[in-house]
Amino acid sequence: MRPALLFAAAFTAVGLLCPPAGASVIFAIKPATISAAAPSTGDIFDVVLTNTGPGSLLVDGFSFEISVTSANITLTGANFSTSDPYIFAADSFDQINSLALNTSSGQKLDASDFTNDFADITINSGSTVGLGHIVFNVASGTTPGLYPVTFTGGPNFNSLSNSTGGVAIDQMVEANISVTGGATSAPEPETGALVPLALAVLLGVFKMRRHG
Repeated sequence: MRPALLFAAAFTAVGLLCPPAGASVIFAIKPATISAAAPSTGDIFDVVLTNTGPGSLLVDGFSFEISVTSANITLTGANFSTSDPYIFAADSFDQINSLALNTSSGQKLDASDFTNDFADITINSGSTVGLGHIVFNVASGTTPGLYPVTFTGGPNFNSLSNSTGGVAIDQMVEANISVTGGATSAPEPETGALVPLALAVLLGVFKMRRHG
């Protein structure tokens, strides 16, 4: 198990008992509706952390787990190229040591990281930071519709920590992948249009026989 996951598991129980003073912590999948075509490769969305409380938030490690229910959608990886500033930019254990952010992929993806120097970073009130830039593929033939992307695994896989222990997550905001294209039903033959044509042919044959 990677060190970040060990930290997350160790601090989860503490975090549930000791919520961060003056902070309100949200894990979210962004955007709320993720557009994708079928088939397609290299589609993207972000996992972010927002501090909506009046006080600042100290963090030195995180982990998250996300899942999709469709076997036609594959989560292929996570990286640091988030739209919002990456949470540990310039002090990421994974980046500095040339490690990947994600530890598994498929219909379920786990990711974690922590500061390389074990020091806390400050997330100010009202700030949003990126936790992971997720890449996924949609298989050919996927039925158009909405496919949920959810946080799974419970607090053991979705956690924050700082130098004093665990940090509680107050809200988890999930999203949907909106797939367009893909499988479509074959058009039914327009049988109604064939009836007049058949009658015309029969009438023509009847006339030919009468004049034959």
